[in-house]
Amino acid sequence: MRLSSLLLLLGSASAALAATPSPQAAVESKLNLSQSVGAQRKAQSYGNYPKVEGENLGELYPGENRDLGDQFIMMPVAPRTYFEAGADSQFYFTTNALLEEKGKSQSNILLSTAFFNIAPPAWDLGSGKLSLRAGYREQMYNYSLDSTQSGLNDLDFLVGTVTLNARYAFGDGWTASLGTDYNRYLSAENDLTEFYVEVLPQWGIEKSFSFDDRNSLTLAYFGAWHLTHTDPLPSPNINDRTDSIFLVTTTHQLCENVVFQPYYRYQHSHYWKNRDRNDSYNTFGVALTYLFNDWSSVRVFTSYECRDTNDKDIPDYNKWDTGAGLSIAVKF
Repeated sequence: MRLSSLLLLLGSASAALAATPSPQAAVESKLNLSQSVGAQRKAQSYGNYPKVEGENLGELYPGENRDLGDQFIMMPVAPRTYFEAGADSQFYFTTNALLEEKGKSQSNILLSTAFFNIAPPAWDLGSGKLSLRAGYREQMYNYSLDSTQSGLNDLDFLVGTVTLNARYAFGDGWTASLGTDYNRYLSAENDLTEFYVEVLPQWGIEKSFSFDDRNSLTLAYFGAWHLTHTDPLPSPNINDRTDSIFLVTTTHQLCENVVFQPYYRYQHSHYWKNRDRNDSYNTFGVALTYLFNDWSSVRVFTSYECRDTNDKDIPDYNKWDTGAGLSIAVKF
């Protein structure tokens, strides 16, 4: 309650500073907002969310895997599941909603997510296990809920994603991934008009180290290839780019149901059709998560992100995001 009240108060105080962006700035801010949120959730996906087979989500309590192994004969076999569904609601305050270098527009943002996946049980392949997943995810971004005078609430948008991916867990804590997303960005303030589409092949490799039952470290590399079409920018493929992402996450179980996670993320983006543009992102963040059970959790978080670019027409920026979220995920 205190956190939500504080975010609302900060968002209300900042409404007068916001300005209606140009179409190009609006598209750029929306793409980077969804990118930042995706990166944040990826960093928080180690060790502290309801377990989904094939995902690198770790144990719900120290020694869980050993317990299940030791007690297998005495316990009923868990039913096999082939589907998963869930929802997430995240409310936070950002110091730079439009990703500006000067005259920053502060705002609160509500991000609502729902997903459904076909996710059959993993099966043995060689020395590891292969998991396949196909599904659909929908996310709604609502700006400046406290005020209609800032103009930011006219930027509300929706992202629909069709996803197909494979993960292969092998060796001692290694996981390789390969997949493709199809993303559609729709303007909520313009009758769900499509303004951006991309096909997103992506790949990754991760390595987890367990120091003891309560502390672990994950190192990861992810790559992505954005094949895009943008409207109304001058060139429809101006956002075609390649991303290289390096992620370091530490997970610390403070007590039975509480997990603390600091993380650092570096991203380099090379734009092929935008004057050889190169962007570098540095993100530092922390999250504190409380697990109610194996299918629901609540979290608070804060992160700092900055971007440097060699394109003189694109602003460098920095921002702070602070907020809270609630997640549920079930398998059946």
